[in-house]
Amino acid sequence: MYRYDHRASKGTVIRPEGWRAQNDEPGKWTRSGHLYRGMTEAEYHYVQAHGHIKSNESYSVRGEGTNFSEGADDAEGYVNFGRDDPRTTGKPTYIVEVKKTDIFKRWPDGYWKTPEVPKSLITRVWKCVGEDGQVVAYEL
Repeated sequence: MYRYDHRASKGTVIRPEGWRAQNDEPGKWTRSGHLYRGMTEAEYHYVQAHGHIKSNESYSVRGEGTNFSEGADDAEGYVNFGRDDPRTTGKPTYIVEVKKTDIFKRWPDGYWKTPEVPKSLITRVWKCVGEDGQVVAYEL
């Protein structure tokens, strides 16, 4: 569904060289009526193969469901840091935007959760890669 050569389009630097935190760009992607999730390459491939987004709970409390934030910047902050930073792993990460529907419930921690989300609710995806010491995002 979202396969193409990302180098054919112009990317957006979201973590400049030497920055451990993002710049303001991911926050500009946030749209009302949508939710966002940062994903590792493995999780993104799972979505493509199985047709739904579902947490494997390796980054969350068991049984809490699949987490989404109201801002693309929040989702980016979870996936392009530490052990998943594409500048150190050489593997891309993804920020996925989905249409917010009644399958999501807001928890007291502020995040929106659900057991799984059908791939049909995906509205936009950014592939984040390490380039020249920066994290660069390409909208797919």
